[in-house]
Amino acid sequence: MDSIRVLISPEKQTKEPKSTKRRGCLRWFVLIIGIISVLYFLGQYNPGSSSSSSTKKSINVSVENVRIEKDFPNAWGVKGSIRNKTNRSIKGTVKIKFINGKGDIVHSSRAYVNDGDPFGAGQSANFEYFVEPKTFDGVKDFEVEFFER
Repeated sequence: MDSIRVLISPEKQTKEPKSTKRRGCLRWFVLIIGIISVLYFLGQYNPGSSSSSSTKKSINVSVENVRIEKDFPNAWGVKGSIRNKTNRSIKGTVKIKFINGKGDIVHSSRAYVNDGDPFGAGQSANFEYFVEPKTFDGVKDFEVEFFER
């Protein structure tokens, strides 16, 4: 009887099994997802901000009619309006700084414009901030800045 001899070529012996390739792809996939996650969370972290929403100072607005309202004995208010000079709707807050005769900021606070709702191009929207009258002691001026959200 004749026997058949089968030779295996060296190239076929060195091939990796398919399961190892799949495991390698899975490792790369997990690594890429991990890197993307880390970059995303680093991009979201802003040490200078205490809120989660992003704000920027807007120069396309004008501050109008800032005045003190003394209608109530226990609370005086700073009221005014912001005029939108952009060609789109905006929303945001104002930063009100209470300034004394020396130019020092003695108190500051934020207030929503239009209760946080958007207002259109060319429109004017109001803001108001109420505080105890003693906060106004020594205050000679106010600085109001609009921050768009």
